[in-house]
Amino acid sequence: MEIKHFDQFFSNNPIPMWIYDPRDYSIKDVNQSMVRLYGYNREEMLSFTLFDLRPEEEVPKLKKHLEQMDHDRLGDEGVWKQQKKNGDFIYVHVITNPVTFEEEDHTYQLAMYKDITSELNTQLNNDMLFKHSLEGIMLTNPNGEILQANSAACEILGMTEQEITECGREGVVAKDQKLEEALKQRSETGRFIGELNFIHKDGHKIPVELTSSVFVNFAGERRSSLIFRDISDRKQQEQAVRKEKEFTDIVLNSLPGLFYILNKEGKVVQFNDRATEVFGVPVEKIVGRSPADFVHEADQGKVPEEIEAVLEEGYREFEITVEKAGGNTAIYHFNAERLELNDQTFIIGTGLDITEKKELEERLNLLLEQEQVQRKKAEADRDKLKEMFEEAPSPKCMIEGPQLRYVIANKAYREVVGQENIIGKRVDEVVPEVE
Repeated sequence: MEIKHFDQFFSNNPIPMWIYDPRDYSIKDVNQSMVRLYGYNREEMLSFTLFDLRPEEEVPKLKKHLEQMDHDRLGDEGVWKQQKKNGDFIYVHVITNPVTFEEEDHTYQLAMYKDITSELNTQLNNDMLFKHSLEGIMLTNPNGEILQANSAACEILGMTEQEITECGREGVVAKDQKLEEALKQRSETGRFIGELNFIHKDGHKIPVELTSSVFVNFAGERRSSLIFRDISDRKQQEQAVRKEKEFTDIVLNSLPGLFYILNKEGKVVQFNDRATEVFGVPVEKIVGRSPADFVHEADQGKVPEEIEAVLEEGYREFEITVEKAGGNTAIYHFNAERLELNDQTFIIGTGLDITEKKELEERLNLLLEQEQVQRKKAEADRDKLKEMFEEAPSPKCMIEGPQLRYVIANKAYREVVGQENIIGKRVDEVVPEVE
C-alpha cells in the first residue's frame, strides 16, 4: 500500500488504526483515534501485541485466524470482540492492508477498526423484539412473498412459520377492498397504517390492526415489514357498544316526548329524533344551542332559571311553552336531573306535551265553576222556599213512614201543637189525642 503523506493520513485519520508486525504481532505505531477508542495512552498501546486487546477466550480463535491469513493483500477480517481499558467489551469490524516503509525490509500490516457495538446491539434488540414481541411481525417481499414470521404471528394465524412462508400473502391476507387500498397506499407512500382481514388456518377471518413499511436492506433488496395485532376482541366490544347504542337510540326515539341532555353551560348535547318533529329542525342543528331558542318568548327567561335551579338542587319539574314547527305553540311538562359522569356535569331529562291535558283541565274547571254556580243558585232557591214555608200563616207539616214521623213543620204548626222540637217524632207523641 502506497499512500502519499502517509504519516498525515495515519495520524489524523478519524478511523482507529494501528500498524503491527506480522512476524511477532507487536505494535509499530498507533493513531490518536485508536487511543481514544480503547482508553489507553499511546505508550501503553505501543507496548502491546495484537493479542492484548482480546479477551482470553478470543485469543486462540485469533491465532488460528492469523495462521490462515494472507498478509500480502487487502483483507476483511470480520467482526471481533475486544476489551477497552475500563473493562467494557466492544465489537469491531477489522480491515487489514499490507504497508511497507522505506527504511524497513519487510511488510507490516495496517489494521483499521470500526466500532459496530451500537449497530450489533440494535440488531440484537431487533432480533429480541422480533422473537419475543407480543405483536405479530412478518418480514416480506413487497411482491407478496413472506420471508419470516415471529411466534406471535404464528399464534395469531394458527400456523407454523413454515406454513406461513409457504402460504404467502394470498394464503394469509383476505382479498378484499381493504387489501387493494392498503397495497396502493404502500406502493405510493412506502407505508400503510390501518386495518386488514387476515385468514386463520381454520379459515375464519381475523381483523388486525397493521403497520407496514417498505425498506431496502444491506444487500440493496426491497423488503417490507408488517407489525400487526389481533383486534377481534376490540371489534366485538365495538359491535356490542354499537348494538347497545342502536338499542338506546331506538328506545329514546320511541319515547312519546322529548329526551334531552344539556351540559353544565346549558347547551344541548343530545336530543332524540322527536325533537325534529316538534321543532322542525334536524337534531344536528339543535346540538350546541340553548334550549331557550325553542321556547316561546314569554317563557325564555324561565329556561336559565330552571337550569341554574337543577344544577343546584339536583332535580326539578316545570312547565314551559315551546315554539313548534309551523309557528304553533305547545305546553310541555319537563323533568330535569343533574348527572355526574366522567368528572363532567350534565342535565338529563324528558319533556311531554301536556297541551291537550291543559285544555281538558281548563274545560273541567269551567264545568266545575258552572256547577258551583248552579249549586249555589239551587241552595239559594231552597233556602228561599224553606223561609216561605217557615213563615207561612197556616200550619203546615210533612210526615212519612208507617209510624208517621215528622219530617218538617213550620212555625205556625209548632205553635198549634205547642212544641218546638218535633222533627223525627211520631204524631201520637206530639198530639196524643190522635190515635
